[in-house]
Amino acid sequence: MESEGLRSAFDVRPDAWFGHLCANVGRAFTEEEREDLPPGTPSEPPCQGLSGRP
Repeated sequence: MESEGLRSAFDVRPDAWFGHLCANVGRAFTEEEREDLPPGTPSEPPCQGLSGRP
């Protein structure tokens, strides 16, 4: 991405995005979010048990 001569790099690897998500959200799903998840999705918070994550 370029803006007024400045460039930014974005890490688009799925692991990087998931790590960013966990570091910034680090919470369980809300009831509304759970309703939108596919059947069989684990009930524990998505970042639980990951190194350095809640």
